[in-house]
Amino acid sequence: MRAKIFILLFFIAQFSFAGDFTDFRSIDRASLKPFAADIGGVMGGGMNYTARSLGFSGFDISFRDVYQFKPSHANKPMHSDRAFGFNFVQAEIGMPYRIDGFIRAGGGAGVGVIGGGIKYGLWKVLDELHRIHGVLVLNSNMANYKDFYAVQFGVQAVFSMNCGNFRPFASLGLDDTRLTVKNANDSSLVDKTVTTLEERYSAGFRWRVKWVNISAAYNLLHDQSGVEGALGIRF
Repeated sequence: MRAKIFILLFFIAQFSFAGDFTDFRSIDRASLKPFAADIGGVMGGGMNYTARSLGFSGFDISFRDVYQFKPSHANKPMHSDRAFGFNFVQAEIGMPYRIDGFIRAGGGAGVGVIGGGIKYGLWKVLDELHRIHGVLVLNSNMANYKDFYAVQFGVQAVFSMNCGNFRPFASLGLDDTRLTVKNANDSSLVDKTVTTLEERYSAGFRWRVKWVNISAAYNLLHDQSGVEGALGIRF
């Protein structure tokens, strides 16, 4: 019953908190970096709910949501009291030497996002109870909107523990985001590019029933709170 409720809430979230980027053209110079930090945080989220490598020929496909509860204070083009974020479909495949590769696509509110990366298991995979796994993740994502585009590069260290069906995880990392203005009311900002480097932290859990995985996590993105969730199949 709890799993069914979570799945229902997950799909409601897919259509309820996309945010609104329609006022981007009103952006001023002081808002560029806060906007870049905010969008980079959600672009780089939702990639991990476990630190266990898939193993050669393993496969994972899932729906993932990433939301920030509200924009940064200086991010004036976005509504200050509204959550925003992106939805993704992500596919992963296991390769030799504890390496996994992944691709993802999604977005929201008129923004298209594509990306991918690699994951490297830090030590040998064992499925014994209370075993801790670690993985290093390198990723890149690109977002395109009619008034801007952004490129995000990220690195994360993720750790998880096998506690049976319930498996907690935590991660920390960095987001390097480059934002370029395509259209703005202030013509001096057109083609302007800014870059931000921000920290990210996450803690959550994964609930596994056979091949089905459900996860939820709390995110701290450059001092802003958010959440992420995933629903998928992993084998």
